[in-house]
Amino acid sequence: MDTGHSLVHEGRDLTSESRTEFRAVTVAGPSPWCPTLSAAVDRLVPERKSLPWPSQWVAFSTGEQGHHGVDLARFTDTVPLTLEIGGKEIPGVCLQPEENGVIDLSKSFGEAKSRKCAILFARIQLLQAATVHAGSDWWMRWWSNGRPVFDTMSRGNRWPVTECAHEFSLGAGTILIAVEVVSGNGGWSFASEATAQPCDHEPIPFQIESRRIFHVENPSRFVGLTAVSNGNVLLNSQPIPVPMEGLRYRQIPGIPADRLHDGENSLSLAWDETQSRLGTRCLCLNTFQHSGEGRKLEMSDRIFGLTLEDLRLTTGPVICDISGDSATITCRTNLAVPIWLEVGGQRIASSAGLFHRFPVSRLSPSSSYPFEILGQTHPVGHGTIKTLQDSGDFVFAVVGDPSPVPRIWQNVATEITKNAVDFVVFLGDATAHGLDDWRWDTEFFRPATALFAKFPVLAINGNHDENSLIFNRMFGNS
Repeated sequence: MDTGHSLVHEGRDLTSESRTEFRAVTVAGPSPWCPTLSAAVDRLVPERKSLPWPSQWVAFSTGEQGHHGVDLARFTDTVPLTLEIGGKEIPGVCLQPEENGVIDLSKSFGEAKSRKCAILFARIQLLQAATVHAGSDWWMRWWSNGRPVFDTMSRGNRWPVTECAHEFSLGAGTILIAVEVVSGNGGWSFASEATAQPCDHEPIPFQIESRRIFHVENPSRFVGLTAVSNGNVLLNSQPIPVPMEGLRYRQIPGIPADRLHDGENSLSLAWDETQSRLGTRCLCLNTFQHSGEGRKLEMSDRIFGLTLEDLRLTTGPVICDISGDSATITCRTNLAVPIWLEVGGQRIASSAGLFHRFPVSRLSPSSSYPFEILGQTHPVGHGTIKTLQDSGDFVFAVVGDPSPVPRIWQNVATEITKNAVDFVVFLGDATAHGLDDWRWDTEFFRPATALFAKFPVLAINGNHDENSLIFNRMFGNS
């Protein structure tokens, strides 16, 4: 389950009053800019339409982990009222998709844990052949009149349930649908809809471009910019620089403010031919607004202008490299500016940048030192260093593999902070995917803010952390 959606924005949204325009580019040249994607691809792609699809499903589950072992090939005509699972006759539960098109099975059958199974049935009459678009968290198998037609058991969904629709075909006729949905670690949900299969259409090569025009007066008043973007958008025809190459970003901080023009500015985005065609196939979908491999064919990118008053910590503070007379404190800021640490009568500076590392020395063993992190105009963080004793026994907590369930990790971290420990040993797998920049804050650091500001952490890189530079920067190794 992808849990990295909650991003923190700050500063002034410079693009708030702008609108997205689209155009198609063919061998004949670009079309005029249009206010919608549909208008931009008119007559370029075959028309598709939504088809009637079940609005009610009958679901069965014990709510327990493990495969139900039900032979769904024997269900060819009628939705069952009960289902024998594990020697027990389980009654069906009628479920309807929520407003976003998703059926959240955990609401009916208990909290999601890996490999919990539910079976859903519905009966539908299709007057014409259909393309079914479906997603699940995390695995699913489909049967049509007792015949297996599609499954993702070998690979899972890969993306949030509504961001990537797997597709397969069903013929016309009356169909009994059976779907087995198996949960992941953090979610247990299902979504589907159907569209008419397009008529024969001679493909015309095209690419889709989009843009947003916005105006900025006196851009020099901003210290830096933050982009909410997937990293492919251009600002005034230039690529937006990311802080660290090799990482995937949803929010890009530290962009120099001199990238802005005084007056008219533009954000622009282009998709290649394959992405463009995949994305425009989904114009009529209500639940899945995706393009191919989970890439949205839309332009939701925004630019925020930040002043010094908007400075804050995005990560940390984190205490690491502890000893009897020294420690290291690390953090990350949303602006590439200098900051300072005050602790034990010392004032330590960190030069302009997004990552900051404060080596603290001349401390006494078994002592507590409150510290504060300061920006040029206001404090941005605080905590307490407790140095180690020179000898004797140590009390420490050992934790590991919290991803990708931040709420459980938060509960564990909270319980640790209630105890008198000398340090915490972390055994890795902080995130589901360490090369996704946003996951480090939403899945790991932010849920345990109090722990990292109170206890030194000795950390080991896990395989899911993917040797991310963020790990090294925050735990004092570089």
